[in-house]
Amino acid sequence: MTDQATTRDKLETRTDSHGAGSPASQQVSWWPVHQFLESVVAQANYGPLPIAGTPAWQQLADGDPRKLLAVAMSGEHWVLRRADFFAVNPCPGADGGVGG
Repeated sequence: MTDQATTRDKLETRTDSHGAGSPASQQVSWWPVHQFLESVVAQANYGPLPIAGTPAWQQLADGDPRKLLAVAMSGEHWVLRRADFFAVNPCPGADGGVGG
């Protein structure tokens, strides 16, 4: 069995319309995520957020909402990279199951 076949076998498939599925729900769209987070961050009104994982982020208390917002913003970057990947490689799973 090839590595790609092994990875494909490990992908979650679901028949409902929520969450991961195969193959259509593997594709992501950055713009709705950006719009959502832009609205959430504006409503929170905390000002500039540290980048998740940086020393400034690590110094925030675990209960500080800015810490979670910064992680969400990092997730937006992941979605953008994923969307770019699928724009070039429209076949889900072509990256061997590795996130963008």
